[in-house]
Amino acid sequence: MSGTRRAHRLERGRRLSGRDLRCGRVGVAGCGRQSLRRRRHFPTPPRSVGFSSAGDALVASGAFRIAAWDLARPPFDGERGGALETGRPGLAAVVEIATLPGRKLVAAAYANGRIVIAALGAHDELVLQAAGPEPCALVASPDGRSLAAAAGDHVSLLSLPDALFK
Repeated sequence: MSGTRRAHRLERGRRLSGRDLRCGRVGVAGCGRQSLRRRRHFPTPPRSVGFSSAGDALVASGAFRIAAWDLARPPFDGERGGALETGRPGLAAVVEIATLPGRKLVAAAYANGRIVIAALGAHDELVLQAAGPEPCALVASPDGRSLAAAAGDHVSLLSLPDALFK
């Protein structure tokens, strides 16, 4: 499909193409309503998104803090009531996120190499790595007790502290 631009009809006659998803916008398909809506104005293009089933939330990279929304009140048409302020804002953008299975926790990797974990809707963060090369991938293990991060020419395995799961 390289080079193909597919557009989807939106409500009110707006169109959203695959390029929109690669250029700083997040699209969400609503199966019940058969619509595709978008959230704009990320400071940097979102490179990763995830769903937290435990937190019933959508999480995305691309902002200067972890961007998260309650799925019961999605961020459309200027609505901000469902925003879950997660983590602390910083000077570097979040480039990768990973939700932890079965928990209301999200891991985030920043452009400056910092990797943190935060509870959805909470400002506190646990710093797992203070700095390093910019991560290009971040994934949680199936049990949610470890994270794998790829940056530069290496992969790191980060074991999460048991105290986090009590």
